[in-house]
Amino acid sequence: MGNWTLEVFKMGMYMTFPVAMFHIFNQPGYFEEWVTKKKRELYPPDSLGHHDALKQAIREHREKQDEKRIKALEEIERKQKLQYGFGVFAATGGLILGTVIGWTSPIQHKLMDGDYGFAVSADEMLWVGSIFTLGAAAVCLPVGFTIDIIGRRLTMLLFLPFVILGWIILAIAPNVFIIYLGRFSLGLGSGAFSILTPIYTTEIAQTDVRGALGAFFQMAVVLGILFSFVMGFCLSIFYTTVACGVLPCVSLILFIVLPQSPAHLMMKDQMEKAQLSLQRLRGRDYDLKHDFVEVAIFIQQSKENPPFCQSIRQPATIRALFYTILLMLFQQFSGISTIMFYTTDIFDKAKGGMSTRNATLLVGLVQAIATFIAIYLMDRVGRRIPLLISSLLMSVIAGGIGLHFWILEINAEKAEQISWMPIFCFCIYVVAFSFGLGPIPWLTMAEVFSQDVKGFAVAVCCTISWLASFVVTNQYKNIVNLIGISATCWTITALMLICFLFVLFCLPETRNRSFRRIHEKFELRKL
Repeated sequence: MGNWTLEVFKMGMYMTFPVAMFHIFNQPGYFEEWVTKKKRELYPPDSLGHHDALKQAIREHREKQDEKRIKALEEIERKQKLQYGFGVFAATGGLILGTVIGWTSPIQHKLMDGDYGFAVSADEMLWVGSIFTLGAAAVCLPVGFTIDIIGRRLTMLLFLPFVILGWIILAIAPNVFIIYLGRFSLGLGSGAFSILTPIYTTEIAQTDVRGALGAFFQMAVVLGILFSFVMGFCLSIFYTTVACGVLPCVSLILFIVLPQSPAHLMMKDQMEKAQLSLQRLRGRDYDLKHDFVEVAIFIQQSKENPPFCQSIRQPATIRALFYTILLMLFQQFSGISTIMFYTTDIFDKAKGGMSTRNATLLVGLVQAIATFIAIYLMDRVGRRIPLLISSLLMSVIAGGIGLHFWILEINAEKAEQISWMPIFCFCIYVVAFSFGLGPIPWLTMAEVFSQDVKGFAVAVCCTISWLASFVVTNQYKNIVNLIGISATCWTITALMLICFLFVLFCLPETRNRSFRRIHEKFELRKL
């Protein structure tokens, strides 16, 4: 067949084949019959039941996996509730500290007016407010060594009587010098909890909730301050003191039921007790293997460190100490202690549109709400972001407060037109502090040190912090008289800006990192 004949044949096939196929498939029922035939060839009747059974098995497997996932989430929630519960018990130490801090603000005018049977001068009032910080500074180093010898819980019980004694002395004080003694005793007792509570709450917590539990301390301090404000404005000095004195008595009962710190028990080679304590913190049905091994490895590494005198000089310890001390100094030089001690006095000078009493209560309430928000965000956004926002916002607001006082100095009539400004700025300032610079330094302090030097290092940080607090609160009026209140606020603006830069360029993130990983990070990091 020639080439042209072949081409004609191909052309005929191309033209007739589609027509033939259309004719065949267009027959009624043909296409359905053809599909059924092919299905029978591919899937014999015997295999159809098998495929249905396979689908059913897959469905049941997914349902079981969902059930396991739900049970796992319920178990996580249950064990976290246990940790939160014990964290709240331990945080009552912060509540005690808050009442000591807030006691002076609502009752200072009553003391100066002689409502307690004797009048207190303005200079004496400075010492009433600040002398407790000297007691707190004096107790830090002894507490730092005691917690490693007898443990966290027993140390809490050991120093709690100083608080009860301090409130008793204040309740029966016949003169201002006895008030000094009572306030100093309160400093000895409540200052101990500035070390004990942050360390204990971070050691009993799992990594994913450590931030929230660590922030419980600051939350309790804020609630204690608010409690003192409310009691001080509603009751006499005596009954305010009695009401504050009831709280440590309640704490005494709560501290007795606290489990011991697993990390401390491991440091003492009491592994069985550590396991029992961890089981109590996590729940009976929880598999402790991962948590126990993680803590045990960190403790073992701490034990393998050089002797204490050499370990405290290790680069990682020095870096952690340097960073933490700076954070604590920024916290105190923000002036928050002065605001809490002398809130009513500051609002009197600011000449705001709201009564001093209501403005003071508003500041306490706003601080409590802001700290609640900080606890919620602590393990979700980390430590650095809240600190950056907090320090930058405080820098701006301190500048605004300084501007108001400057306007008040040069034109009192114009300042009256913006009488809302000081109250608004103080509330925002307290919110900014509570959001970051309030809780995070205490949390960081308890996170960054290895177990063998933690007690001493935290004690050093707290001692410096309380001494700085004494300088700020005791010399507040002298500084204001020297450079003016507006310049004082602008100095705080500059310090908060430096804090922002320090956090931005130096401070590492510790969220969702085990103690071991945090310590390793400080070993690798450069100052």
